[in-house]
Amino acid sequence: MGQFFAVSTMAINDIVANIVAAVTDETDAVSDLSDIVQAFNQSGQAPPVYPNVASAALGAINASAEYAVYIFTQKYGTILGHSLPYDCGVVLNYAADGNPAPLVLQLAFDLTEWGLDSGWASSIAETIQPQVASSAGIPLTTYGQVPVAGGNLCWVASYGIFTTSQQPGVQNQQGVIWAFCAANR
Repeated sequence: MGQFFAVSTMAINDIVANIVAAVTDETDAVSDLSDIVQAFNQSGQAPPVYPNVASAALGAINASAEYAVYIFTQKYGTILGHSLPYDCGVVLNYAADGNPAPLVLQLAFDLTEWGLDSGWASSIAETIQPQVASSAGIPLTTYGQVPVAGGNLCWVASYGIFTTSQQPGVQNQQGVIWAFCAANR
């Protein structure tokens, strides 16, 4: 699927720096990242105009995370007693038909960190990966639930694909801005 960078294991400024380093087509990257921000915008107001990849990437990561948490609370309600755990970041060198193992590892890591059943990571990845691959560059959110002892493991993932480089005669290189949250209900 690609190389994951997550706020659970890396500072967000370092994630943004990796995005900036990967981008060779700044115009398309800023445009695509701005589209992600707009798609996940809950305020109804126009998003800011981003002057560069760094600011657009930070805006897209934050918007994706906020939207995943928003959809979770709309779909499953609030989590009493603590805030909803979430993770977010980017997948660089994204390949739609790539190996799902990095996604499974990231989901398993997050679920384990949050004290949830990581045995469902492969099943969740089997839902998320084909949806990202078929999204046609449209930022989307998906969600689901699986049975666990005492209830359900509920989850939400938001994602948007953006261009990192374009060269004539070569397949475009892409990244995926993503966010994931989960809790037992």
